Amino acid sequence: DDDELDLFSSSDEEWDEDEDEGAGGERGEGGEGEGGGREQELLMSWLAQWPKSVTAAIQRNAVGPHAVQLPLSKILYVAQYYPYLPQPLLPAIEQVLALFGGHEFTVNWSFDPLFIDSVCQQGCFPMSVRMARAYIFAIKLHQERCVMETSALKVSKSTKKRANKLKGSMNTAFKDVITQVQAQHGFNWLCPQIAQSFTYMFENPEKFSTKLHSFEVWKDDELVAGELGYQVGSIYTSLTGFYTLSGSGSVQLAALGQTLINCGVKTWDFGMGMKYKYELGAGTIPRQAWVERVRAERNASVSISLPTSSLRGFFRSGGGGNSNQNAIDQMQGVDEDT
Repeated sequence: DDDELDLFSSSDEEWDEDEDEGAGGERGEGGEGEGGGREQELLMSWLAQWPKSVTAAIQRNAVGPHAVQLPLSKILYVAQYYPYLPQPLLPAIEQVLALFGGHEFTVNWSFDPLFIDSVCQQGCFPMSVRMARAYIFAIKLHQERCVMETSALKVSKSTKKRANKLKGSMNTAFKDVITQVQAQHGFNWLCPQIAQSFTYMFENPEKFSTKLHSFEVWKDDELVAGELGYQVGSIYTSLTGFYTLSGSGSVQLAALGQTLINCGVKTWDFGMGMKYKYELGAGTIPRQAWVERVRAERNASVSISLPTSSLRGFFRSGGGGNSNQNAIDQMQGVDEDT
């Protein structure tokens, strides 16, 4: 019926109207006031209808220019592996994941840039998964997030030496970086649909709270390394990257880290943990500490930029301030007190 379909609307307008009517408190787990009550009401209705009635609602809402078109049989196949998250329930994603056995992923059929913007603002990682011969928008909220205080940046002498022969820039070759990433790694999770949405967000920054960025490293006029990332307040998140020249990937990361320091970014987010990220100065914090961190920093006003310039002498002596462990301890302490 119509009431059932409204619950799974892919439009954010319905949720915004509820907020305008006085919904207060946090838009996430533990929020008080009418906002938290509305999320709980939606959550309970959603669970009561899963899985008997939800499939029809999901199928009806796989429409629009940014939606993935799948027959019902494939929708049911995907739903066996990942919980479907209606857009109005995004602020309650922690509860949804907990109810499905501690998952890190939920899915939605829409690659709408406005929805991606909201996903990033909630501290989730936007990506895609390939299932049923189609790419589907995936929303990941890590159990543990790999992050670092930018002041903990570590730059090796060999990286500084390599940088002397290279140039760095930001936001000068966004589409070229996408092309190079896909050439080196295949589509992987950077499928055409999400790449198109990222490009639209990059080209229309005034329409979104989340700002998309590219960082480029050049040898003469050749693009030899780069990455895509996004900014939420004073947090910068690295999405994916590439390199074609030996050592240029390390230079790109180090030069980006120094740029973030210079621009006043507090937190550098890497998503999942990996050895090279820890060597750079990162550590892990639990999900709740990460979510609180995002809430505390997402409204900060920070501008990130780097005009094309030589990287010779770009790095400060010592490469940073606090040790990694102290920085991570301080981060967790702030989150727990928030």
